[in-house]
Amino acid sequence: MKLKETRILDAEGARYACIANDYCTRCDCEEYDRILSDADTSSRKPGGITVDDLARIAEAIKAVSETDDDVPAIAFALSRRTMSRFEQA
Repeated sequence: MKLKETRILDAEGARYACIANDYCTRCDCEEYDRILSDADTSSRKPGGITVDDLARIAEAIKAVSETDDDVPAIAFALSRRTMSRFEQA
């Protein structure tokens, strides 16, 4: 049997990753909302959120954060908050 995985990162998951890792420390409310909305919107696409989406969101977070974490580390923190849905392919 083949399975297909769809990963989802909702706004709450992205928010939790930011809070838990002290990200987005230099951004205003509008920028923060854009980052969270990007995660939520990316997850609603057919196929869910992709590695490219996670990298783009991680880059946006890095730009507004006082952190030593690099973009791959931020993407990993985001990916830990994803939920996976499996269905038969």
